[in-house]
Amino acid sequence: MGNKSFFGQATMLAIAIVVVRFLGFLYRVPLTGMLGDKGIGWYSAAFQIYTFFFIMSAFSLPASISKIVSENIAIGRYKNAHKVFKVAYKISLFLGFLMGAILLFGSGLFANLLRIPETKYAMITLGPTLFVVAAMVPLRGYFQGMGDMYPTASSQVVEQFFNAIFSVVMAYVLLTNFGLAFGAAGGTLGTGIGALAGLIYISIMYLKRKKDIFKNIDEGDQYEEDSKVIAKNMLGTMIPFIIGNTVFTFTVLIDVIMVKTGLLAADYTNDAADVIYGQWSGKYSLIINLPTSIITAIVTAIIPNIAAAKAKGKFELIRAKFERLIKVIFVVMMPTAIGLMVMGSNILELLFPRNPGGGQLFVVGGFTVVLVGIMKISTATLQGMGEFWKPVKYTAIAMATKVLLNFTLIRIPEINIYGAIIAGLIAYSIISYFNIREINKKLNMKVHLLKYAAKPFIASLIMGIFTYGIYYAFSGISQNLATVISVAGAVIIYGVLVIKFKILSKEEILILPKGEKIVKVLKI
Repeated sequence: MGNKSFFGQATMLAIAIVVVRFLGFLYRVPLTGMLGDKGIGWYSAAFQIYTFFFIMSAFSLPASISKIVSENIAIGRYKNAHKVFKVAYKISLFLGFLMGAILLFGSGLFANLLRIPETKYAMITLGPTLFVVAAMVPLRGYFQGMGDMYPTASSQVVEQFFNAIFSVVMAYVLLTNFGLAFGAAGGTLGTGIGALAGLIYISIMYLKRKKDIFKNIDEGDQYEEDSKVIAKNMLGTMIPFIIGNTVFTFTVLIDVIMVKTGLLAADYTNDAADVIYGQWSGKYSLIINLPTSIITAIVTAIIPNIAAAKAKGKFELIRAKFERLIKVIFVVMMPTAIGLMVMGSNILELLFPRNPGGGQLFVVGGFTVVLVGIMKISTATLQGMGEFWKPVKYTAIAMATKVLLNFTLIRIPEINIYGAIIAGLIAYSIISYFNIREINKKLNMKVHLLKYAAKPFIASLIMGIFTYGIYYAFSGISQNLATVISVAGAVIIYGVLVIKFKILSKEEILILPKGEKIVKVLKI
């Protein structure tokens, strides 16, 4: 795949992810307004437990299915590709049922481990959701393997649309009638309803295309592998992804436990600890995850792209692509980091007028978006080169360090919740360092991060100064209006600086979607 095709595919995936994330962010605003910092903290804690079991069941299946299906379709084995899909469906349903049952019946135990007993009801509603999701993801993986991303993208939008509506509606109904803990459970109930809507939608798409699918099966190679062989190959692909993501997610769960325990040890009251945890998990983490989620689209595209280049021995192409992606991370994430550090408190005041607290967390944690971007891209590059276990090893080392730092820092009253953020920054730095060191060794290259970070950092710093000045100039009229104007101004200022500093070359702009039009408008 050429550079332009690669970035075109990544952009298509990114658009779908941005829409989904935007809808997810949109409903969290009224949800946070209803539940407050304490209630949204309970909601987020239950979701972290759900995410852990989701990764243990269905998370890695789409990538595994799409890889094996596409390999079969490439040589005309449509019948075997469909059998892969059927075997994957059985595996997914089994794992979904098992993990869903554990979450459902173990909800009380997990709630007590978190030291937040109020999360029990939210976990009960999320248990059955795992089974619904398990019935949906094999269909997404099958379509992706056939080279059709539309069903996955559109079903995700449908899923999130219903999730957004019913999370708010059910939270309001249960909060009004049964109290805050059930209100948080109402929010998670929307997740299950959304997943069901997504399942129905993508199932209808499968039924509509079933005739064409079976036509290809009848006309193609009739070869079929044994189901046990297919299952073995699939699990062999899934296991490194599952272990790596499980280590990372398990540490997030440790975060949930350690933050509350650490704050209590630092002499915070139970209510104060819940409020601080809610600001961290329900606002700070939510907004930090918005820009970093876009990287998921690039990661989805980069793994098969690099795998293909390696298979053809085109290591020079891998080197060039990795360096270009690192540059993209700095160009996009550096201004995001500075912007959040400067405007974080104002953004929260605009979005959460009833509960605006927590903006100070961005001052310490703004650069998380840069480090997570480097970590994800470097991990995906290693996986694309077939190095599945190295990222797992580095993640385990980093997460062990994070747990130790959490335990030490959060308990210091003057540091408190900032300890979790500092520990995260150090952990992401460790993973990125070891990943890039391994890539340099494998590709016989030397990536100098400072080379790619310098100009975007200077441009972002200038942008941040002007952004604060714009806000100060308009804040006397209206603080919310000043926030909107200053954020819009920041985008324009940074765009101008990117051109003036020649951060992106003409060739790099040309490989972007609509690159020719951008060059023409800018007269480069």
